[in-house]
Amino acid sequence: MELLLKLLILLPFIGYILSFFTPSKKENSIYVISITTIILQFLAFLYFGILWGISKFPDLSTNFLNLYKADDYISISLFFDSLTCAYLIVTFFITFAVLLFSRAYIHREKGYKRFFNNTLLFYLGLNFILLAGNFETLFIGWEMIGVGKFFFLDKLL
Repeated sequence: MELLLKLLILLPFIGYILSFFTPSKKENSIYVISITTIILQFLAFLYFGILWGISKFPDLSTNFLNLYKADDYISISLFFDSLTCAYLIVTFFITFAVLLFSRAYIHREKGYKRFFNNTLLFYLGLNFILLAGNFETLFIGWEMIGVGKFFFLDKLL
């Protein structure tokens, strides 16, 4: 189950990287990558949720990545409980609705790729915050959301 918990972070990250390197002219590819990323992450979450339910809903904690070792490890760790489960479901549906609506709404706009990239970055940061098992992970997610919001607002101001 720890591998599936890690997959809940890796899928949005992979989708963001793929979308980032997709040429701006390929709007359909950008959209397909974004929607596929969100749907695959939700399917992985459903599978994880079924396994989590079968094992009687325990609180799960795992170490995702060790960043630095001094007296103690500075690491990215993930934590999953019932509150995280509820917020992940809400986050999925809101992001999915935004992406569905945005495809037609900003079609052929200059910032089409930037919008979808920033939405995936924002979604990734939100997943980091929701699954944060320590302060360092929470900070990383918070900064991802901050960077995503900055790039959203960069062209508006």
